[in-house]
Amino acid sequence: MQELLAGGVDMVTPSLLEGKTLIDAGEIKALAYMSDKPSEAYPDVPLTARELPSGWTLSAYTTISAPANMPEDIACSYEAALKEIVETKEWAEFRSSLGAPVVWGGSKELLDLMTQYDEGLGNTVKAIGMAKGQ
Repeated sequence: MQELLAGGVDMVTPSLLEGKTLIDAGEIKALAYMSDKPSEAYPDVPLTARELPSGWTLSAYTTISAPANMPEDIACSYEAALKEIVETKEWAEFRSSLGAPVVWGGSKELLDLMTQYDEGLGNTVKAIGMAKGQ
């Protein structure tokens, strides 16, 4: 974002939430939202799923991770506590203030999501000829 504001680059690909302050201040313009559903904060920003022939999307998401060797009972305790937080009115209000929906997924859902993203991004990198060894 600093390089964009300084004129070092012409375009960047942050999430809309990362650019929210600068968008709201009129410092930058959101050209497209890499989603198939409109942003709550910017419903008029064009969607890549509709605008691009490929229908390509890429969503930003927030995760909380722990060391791989964390004992299962402790990981489950953290996951349960985080689920309670995500289900609160305060969390919903905070997310709404960002123009972001409340979405919950546990460790299994996150693993599935990250696996899908990894495969999708790998396919994209190959399709544009940037995979190692191409």
